[in-house]
Amino acid sequence: MTALVESTLARLNEIAPGDESVQGLAAAWAAILRSDAEERDLCCSLARLGVDPYDPSEANDSLVELVDGINVEFREAAEIRDDLFDGTPPALLADAVEWVRQNLPSPDVVRAAPVHPTLPPAWAASAHQTGYQFAHRVRSELMGFSPKDPIADLQDVLVERLGWDADPVVIREGNIGLDGLVRLSPGAGKPHLVEPGGRKLWGERFLLARSAFFAATASLGSGRLLTKAVTRHQRTARAFAAELLAPASALMDVVSGVVSTDEVLALSEKFGVSSMLIEHQIKNHGLGYVAA
Repeated sequence: MTALVESTLARLNEIAPGDESVQGLAAAWAAILRSDAEERDLCCSLARLGVDPYDPSEANDSLVELVDGINVEFREAAEIRDDLFDGTPPALLADAVEWVRQNLPSPDVVRAAPVHPTLPPAWAASAHQTGYQFAHRVRSELMGFSPKDPIADLQDVLVERLGWDADPVVIREGNIGLDGLVRLSPGAGKPHLVEPGGRKLWGERFLLARSAFFAATASLGSGRLLTKAVTRHQRTARAFAAELLAPASALMDVVSGVVSTDEVLALSEKFGVSSMLIEHQIKNHGLGYVAA
């Protein structure tokens, strides 16, 4: 990578000698090369937030201090730290980290061996394919459902068949830019979802299904945040949730070619999901298209 950047800079200097933007790029690269490991960690964390580490108008002193503190505090909880940086708007980071801090499980709970059933995921070429395939396995091997059965009461299924806490959803209000936190409960050490605000039923079902991906893969550790980020794990969890709740094989039986909005609404009622999720499943699996 270093050789590529330096050869690119050399070529730019040949093409545009003395150009201010090229000189600025060269100065930024020189600063990167001078940085030590701690500074590189800071720069990487700021970049994950979508902030230019070398622009003081973006990486101001208060944000730099906050990010430095998160890197230190969550050094042993790397998944939580990365989820925070990947999925939180910079303006909400301070509120988000405080909310997470208040809702993380204790270290004793984290160190305990999982008591809920799990499966090793098989990572496919794409995040979507991984999510779809893992949803099929969880439905059949852990939940005992056929490939086409709707899941009427997801909370009951999680508690009774996947070993979740008796109260699978806990509300902890907060305007934090995050969708939720899946963690092990402080008492029983079983998975449950902490939500930063109540949602409508279908939205909560989708959040629970996303949470089930992390719990079923035994990748909770200190907990995992549910975010809008496009990282591999977040995209996989969303694909898993869609396929868990509205399997393509079930939609295939009733969908072909053009699908009316009334048909989409009927399917969303049947599977207990939003009409948008049904539309995405139809499109992503090549089952047809929804009439405008």
